[in-house]
Amino acid sequence: MATLLLVRHAQASFFGPTYDRLTQHGRAQARALGRHWVAAGVRPHQVVIGPLVRHRETAELVGDEFASAGCSWPDAQVARELDEHQGIAVVKSVTGFGSPHDDAIHAEPASTADRESLKREYFGKYREVLTDWALGRVSPAGMENWAEFRARAGRGLDRLTQPVADDHVTAAFTSGGFVSAGLGHLLELSDGKVVEISFVVRNCSVAEVRYSPRRRILVSFNVVPDSLGGDAATFV
Repeated sequence: MATLLLVRHAQASFFGPTYDRLTQHGRAQARALGRHWVAAGVRPHQVVIGPLVRHRETAELVGDEFASAGCSWPDAQVARELDEHQGIAVVKSVTGFGSPHDDAIHAEPASTADRESLKREYFGKYREVLTDWALGRVSPAGMENWAEFRARAGRGLDRLTQPVADDHVTAAFTSGGFVSAGLGHLLELSDGKVVEISFVVRNCSVAEVRYSPRRRILVSFNVVPDSLGGDAATFV
């Protein structure tokens, strides 16, 4: 059977001038994943990335570790189906609450406690609104809705698991929303379950799917190298 390695991007810059960049910790996470794959003998034949900067940066840093080890790393192919959903825009539309893209969030709080408090406040609202959006309780106009996102994620997962040679390995770099919705498509999960999964997907985690023309099997989910677990684990 062929293998799909579905990777959530490394930690992004919640308090940076733009969210769509990796933090220094995120860059270290991506490099750690690259070293782990090299040591484990993982050799992708194909690399696919979503359209966001954090997708590309994660893949490039993993690839840098392959290059340093003298291993080949395929040129990345961009697939728009792997883009993240519009959750941040939905929260802003419904609540008016600042997002990681807004100046109010960019100004980094003075203390770690302040930063954690702001994160908790934001993601509390985010979880509430995202659930309402997925269940059809809110539907802001002018943006991709939840049903459209799930359909797109399904198409993306189908594209990533098209029939290929049995030893073929694809590494795909995307966001947590796509990971949860893509696996939700594979496992036929409800909208509520997809939302629940999306809040536990760790940065730089890998979900492994084995597939053939007749079947697709989820082998593992949310796996990170030992160095990225415990206190080093992040979810933003």
